[in-house]
Amino acid sequence: MMSTKPFFLHRPNPSLIRAAALIGLLALAYGLLIPWQGYAFDEWHFIYYSLINGPKGLPELFHYDGHPQSTWIYLLMFRLLGYAPLGWHLFAFFWKTACVLMFWAMLRQVWPEKDQQTFLTALLFGLYPFFTLQIFAIAYFEVWYSFFLLWLSIYLSLRAIRQPAYFWAWTGFALLAKIGHLFTSEYTWFLEIFRPLFLLLVLPADLPRGERVRRTALLWLPYFVLFFTSVIWRGFFYQPLRPSFRVMEGMFDAPHLFVLAALRHWIPDFSLTLFTSWFHILQPEYLDLGRRTNALILFISVLAGALAWLGIKPQAESENQPETAFGWTSSTLAIGLLGMIAGFLPSYIAGYTAYLSEWPSNARLALAAFPGAALILTTLLERIARPRAKVILVAILTGLLIGWHVRVQVDFLRVWEAQKEFYRQLIWRIPALPPDTMLILTGPYHPPLHPDSPARIAAEPDFATSLAINTLYTALPEADGRLPYWFSSHLDAFEPGHRGEQKPLWERSHATLYFKGNPENLIVLQFQPEQRECLRVVGPEYANYKRIPPRVKEAALLSRPENIREEAQTSFWLRDVILGKEENPGWCYYYQKGALAAQFGRWEESLAWWEQAVLARRRPRNGYELLPFIEAQMRMERWQQAADLTRLSAQLTPGMDAALCPLWKQISQTTRSSEQQQEAQTEVYTLLKCIP
Repeated sequence: MMSTKPFFLHRPNPSLIRAAALIGLLALAYGLLIPWQGYAFDEWHFIYYSLINGPKGLPELFHYDGHPQSTWIYLLMFRLLGYAPLGWHLFAFFWKTACVLMFWAMLRQVWPEKDQQTFLTALLFGLYPFFTLQIFAIAYFEVWYSFFLLWLSIYLSLRAIRQPAYFWAWTGFALLAKIGHLFTSEYTWFLEIFRPLFLLLVLPADLPRGERVRRTALLWLPYFVLFFTSVIWRGFFYQPLRPSFRVMEGMFDAPHLFVLAALRHWIPDFSLTLFTSWFHILQPEYLDLGRRTNALILFISVLAGALAWLGIKPQAESENQPETAFGWTSSTLAIGLLGMIAGFLPSYIAGYTAYLSEWPSNARLALAAFPGAALILTTLLERIARPRAKVILVAILTGLLIGWHVRVQVDFLRVWEAQKEFYRQLIWRIPALPPDTMLILTGPYHPPLHPDSPARIAAEPDFATSLAINTLYTALPEADGRLPYWFSSHLDAFEPGHRGEQKPLWERSHATLYFKGNPENLIVLQFQPEQRECLRVVGPEYANYKRIPPRVKEAALLSRPENIREEAQTSFWLRDVILGKEENPGWCYYYQKGALAAQFGRWEESLAWWEQAVLARRRPRNGYELLPFIEAQMRMERWQQAADLTRLSAQLTPGMDAALCPLWKQISQTTRSSEQQQEAQTEVYTLLKCIP
């Protein structure tokens, strides 16, 4: 008989509550800042190779990286999502969430009586602190998609046993999902080991042990054939362009040595994954509530803890369900251990180990070990904590985990904001460049970060910025892969003593692309956003300025701003797609436009940009940024206005006399003398103590 109680009096479905809690917790950890995030690090080589020619460029990249079977999903998604960051970040978050929910659904098929424990395992898998690169949406969505297909395939094969009447239907779909899984990331391939273990657990408990093993082997056989065939093809027949992504030479000549080496590395890698990687989630400075960011993250952590409590608190819906033939503790510890071993195998086969690789990119080597690690940690919590204490402990840990991930997202956002401003100002100031140009920055241009912040990886690699610049300028490589432009954030990239030689001064490479620089096309840049300064093109005149480090002066002598071209050779459509349109430009927009106009002698236009800045109430914070407008005022014989801006420049920045005095002398000698000019010059010379 249908219940007549109002819907709001019905007890909510505990499974739906836990699913909603999982989605909410993942959204708190990874979704809050999605609308503002951009690209960094490896993201740019995916974008650039797609821009070169998707059907040609992306296969070339994936052949280099050693997983060509993944190319299809990237070709499809670049066609569907384009280049806007928002779409990619939402897409990656969707697959992260889907794979966590599918992992939970799969575990519930194995242990239907352990809803609380399976929920906690899925939660730990989704929030594992070791992995902090969810922000790299293009690079890692494939891993979550790969996990999803694997969990789906195992889930369907378990349903085939749970529902014998639909055995062949479930098995057919499971095999299709497995085939799809093999056309994704190899990071998760070896987790196929979970399937026979789970099949063994869900077979009827009254079967004799030998029969259970025999049936498990038969059920697993088609999946094993698919897996084994793929591994043989990848390991013995396919050879990627990148040598480091090949199976180690000699591994099969002396397999016992490989096993011994793997055992040596498994122990520290297990320790790093299970325990050491958790040390980052709580640092003393995180408790300084005088910082607004810390206070906000604390609020999010408390909210996350409440959601975790809602998901983990005991429910009565499954307490009386029968357990599987094997005990929970023995099963989960054994399966978790084997899962971690299998998870690290692909990296070991290629010669990589997590604990010997750099943080935070080494987390990619442990990604496939997270499901096993989550099972082990859940089991340990189950054994060492009483039920009520466990719920409280899980709520606290979840709050700390989500606070850590939000903090990482904030750091990445700060780096992206600095990079986005750099790219915008670069395009405003330099509309076009000749090929073979190298851009050198006089110092780092990212905001101050904690030494252990994972976001440092987004701020360091020059190849990423180089590909970003080529992308935003729509500068395609030559047929042999030669890039038009390269970027370096290190002054050591240039060697003054080699100037004048016939061979290229700089040679750099990344993947299948390379760069050879022309010494006459060097442009030196200065960008210090932490001091709220604009990007500046450094010319030879900087060698005579005060307060300029000697190394920067050497680089300034080699800089060739005259190579900047006046008219853009591209529409910069990718700038607006990737960086977004500048709705309310700041001072630097007017400065870059005015400086560009002044460089080409368009004095009236330069002054127009200054007047627009005044009307928009935009003002500089550095005296050097007034130099093009001071010169424009003098060229237009607006002497008093030039003197007023000179005074403002000297007030903003000490030591401006080294730049302003030569400028006044030079312009005064090339313009007609007048009473207004003499008065303004006398005023300036007195102010700056210029030597006539």
